[in-house]
Amino acid sequence: MPSVTYVARRELASGHFEGTEYSLAFDISTLQRPTGGDLKVKTKSIDGTMETLYFGKEKIWSVTTVPERISSEQAELLYEFLESTADGQTFTFDPYDDGTGFPVARDDDGFDETPFSPVDGVNDYAQFSFQVKEV
Repeated sequence: MPSVTYVARRELASGHFEGTEYSLAFDISTLQRPTGGDLKVKTKSIDGTMETLYFGKEKIWSVTTVPERISSEQAELLYEFLESTADGQTFTFDPYDDGTGFPVARDDDGFDETPFSPVDGVNDYAQFSFQVKEV
């Protein structure tokens, strides 16, 4: 079960306080290992000489949670985590729950909340998707 450790800043869950560090474990349905390209700039001179400036490689993980009832405590914690980390804060991500977490920052334009099973509005189920980049 993956986990994250972050500082709560927005959409605080019940009993949580702004500026406090929390850990959250959650189940996932999809975990895509790092993707991303090389960070490089290629230039070519008039005589055909090629120069490449290599700056490293981006490692971007894609995560989708299992369906959660949007009125559940777990969803409330997921909302807090996703809203709190939207500002670019660095947090710890442990994708395999093996104690080898590493620093990441969100690398998306906002998390996705995909309807999974409509029930009655309050008890609907949704999946949350987001991306993180190793820093």
